[in-house]
Amino acid sequence: MKTANINISLNFEQILNIISQLPNIEKLKLKQYLSKEISNDVDILKDIEQGMDEVKRHSNNEIELKSIEQVIDEL
Repeated sequence: MKTANINISLNFEQILNIISQLPNIEKLKLKQYLSKEISNDVDILKDIEQGMDEVKRHSNNEIELKSIEQVIDEL
């Protein structure tokens, strides 16, 4: 099977129209893919929020952060 890549600009309504024409199995695959992507984004945001909280707590002398050497050793 040969494939071709074509760049086409679509608005949100056009994308929804295309999705509505997909077979149910393909809609399910798309839903699973998007759910995983959203979950990954939420996890990243939680990690950033936790890091910002640690920086704030360090600024208030509430906690001591690890040195770069300690972080590297953990990797």
